[in-house]
Amino acid sequence: AFFEWSRAYQTKTKHLNALDAACLSDWIRDRFAQSVLAAPSQLWLAGFEDSTPQQEDLLKAIERAGCHVVESQFLDLPSEDATLRSYPDQNSEAYAAAAWAREKLERDPGCWVGIAASNPAETRTLGAQAFRELVGDAFHAASGLPLVSLPIIYSALLVLETFRPRLERETVTGILLSPYLDAPPEERSSRARLDASLRSYGGLHWTLPALADAGCPKLAAAIEGCETPDALPPSAWARLFAQRLQNFGWLSGLVLDNAEAQAVEAWRDSLTQMSSLDLVSSELTATDALALLGRIVRDTPFTVDDLGQPVQLMSMAEAAWAGCDHLWIMGLHEDAWPAAPAPTPFLPIALQAARKV
Repeated sequence: AFFEWSRAYQTKTKHLNALDAACLSDWIRDRFAQSVLAAPSQLWLAGFEDSTPQQEDLLKAIERAGCHVVESQFLDLPSEDATLRSYPDQNSEAYAAAAWAREKLERDPGCWVGIAASNPAETRTLGAQAFRELVGDAFHAASGLPLVSLPIIYSALLVLETFRPRLERETVTGILLSPYLDAPPEERSSRARLDASLRSYGGLHWTLPALADAGCPKLAAAIEGCETPDALPPSAWARLFAQRLQNFGWLSGLVLDNAEAQAVEAWRDSLTQMSSLDLVSSELTATDALALLGRIVRDTPFTVDDLGQPVQLMSMAEAAWAGCDHLWIMGLHEDAWPAAPAPTPFLPIALQAARKV
């Protein structure tokens, strides 16, 4: 099945005269070998801990074309003696790390403090409150969270669940109590009472018509316009998704902070990405369209723009090249470090072991 899919994919990309990211390195390598591209006189490499065979082939082709390739080495900087500390849970460690970072900044306001983590996304989720309380605006997470993990984006996905014939109870609660959906104060109270009533009833699934006649006129008006087509191309679904959010008052009248505004922009980029898939996708049902958008926002990392904050949360790989004045490594317990291997099923295990991947 994979072979047939791969062959069909190659035929399609050839027909479109298209080149995907996986083939770009080989394409550039061949152009250097054919002297179609002129090699630079010198190329500096930084951050390449383990080069893939494809990357090595490209670098060899660049060298044969007359380029001098230089690989940057780790900086040999003096460091303080390492200290090992133990904490009962991740939250306790997060507060300890935040207090330690604040202490370093108070002693030297011009220093750069790194917080490295084996799982930056999890650490950012658990430790955000600690760093916000103790460090404030001086903290920045260099490693992004999946876009779907942000409450403002999750609220949009809950609204789009209204394209399904039935809604799970938790989805209904998320819609009724969402702070991101516009509603007058009196209707917010009605929505909260409706949610409490539905929970007391105990049903696991609800339909939209059951929510329309509950003393929530703005919600009822949004539900009245809810229709679900049988099948549409991705671009049409993206337009419908944007319209559905507007009908439910998503973000209407809200003043967004900087991080939320950037998240909304990333959400719009996700819809644009979905719209670009018409050429390689057939028409989709609502279920398939929601699954496609869900994959896009799960695979999209989101990071607020770095404004040069002195305290940075980063991955272990980023920390190796960061050159921090002070470094705290979080989460070094036996279940997280060393990281469990995650071999790909598409390559022989022996080859992956030999390449230490």
